[in-house]
Amino acid sequence: NDVIFKYLFGREQNKKLLEGLIKAFLDLEVEIQEVQEESTMPSSYIGGKEFRLDILAKTKEGMMIDIEVQNKDYKEMPKRMILYPSRIESNELKKGEEYGEVKRVISMWIFKEYFDLTKEDEEYVTTWNWREKSSQKVLTDEQEIDIVELGKIKKYMEEGKISPKSNIGMWTRFLLNPGEIGEEDMKENETIKTAKQEYEKSMKSEPLLDDAFYFALKRWEDAAIKKEMRETGLVEGRAEGKAQGIIEGRAEGLAKGRIEGLAKGRAEGERKNKIETAKKMLEM
Repeated sequence: NDVIFKYLFGREQNKKLLEGLIKAFLDLEVEIQEVQEESTMPSSYIGGKEFRLDILAKTKEGMMIDIEVQNKDYKEMPKRMILYPSRIESNELKKGEEYGEVKRVISMWIFKEYFDLTKEDEEYVTTWNWREKSSQKVLTDEQEIDIVELGKIKKYMEEGKISPKSNIGMWTRFLLNPGEIGEEDMKENETIKTAKQEYEKSMKSEPLLDDAFYFALKRWEDAAIKKEMRETGLVEGRAEGKAQGIIEGRAEGLAKGRIEGLAKGRAEGERKNKIETAKKMLEM
């Protein structure tokens, strides 16, 4: 859940945990100077889309690191992956500054299972940047996208290829199931011990759990609305539109029927969904 993840890694007082996470998966030693707890990337023009990041941190050297956690792999994911670091980089460059002053941006995407594009590859962490197609020369490493597949790391641990006691093994186990981390694990890794203690605190905070619950509910509701609109509104709208169009006759009637049918179908779909959502919330 994004709320719990941000509580653990997105607060100033937990910078050491974020440094440990980055070290484990990217093998990168960093000193976090600042963590932006509310990481919204505004557009440079009115009406442009804002990007809401999971966690955005700045290192002592000025490098920006974006951490995104994904439970699923969506079709539009690659487009999001290139837009996030580009927006971060452009927002960091202030008016009057030279292009050479642009600092490096790393965008790390942690998938609970697999990323479709790299699912069949052996590597469990893949690094992407701007390259020339034929020679593979790197145009710039100022933007870097790192994809971490926890499902693949878990599989390698089960096969004995990665030790569950290794740094990456410990962090993978913690992210997938914090309850799996025991006393022996915490003795061997001080940062994991702190992470487990912070997690246990979060599980005792009713306001935080309420936020996590309503975040999950909102996500479920948004997905349900989209699904209902697709399956009910559009399907019923098209069907009713065609029927009404045939009755009213030929081209004009068909066009009018489709428009009215779509509108009616969508409205009915929204109405049904609101009723269903209300029932679900009452049950919860």
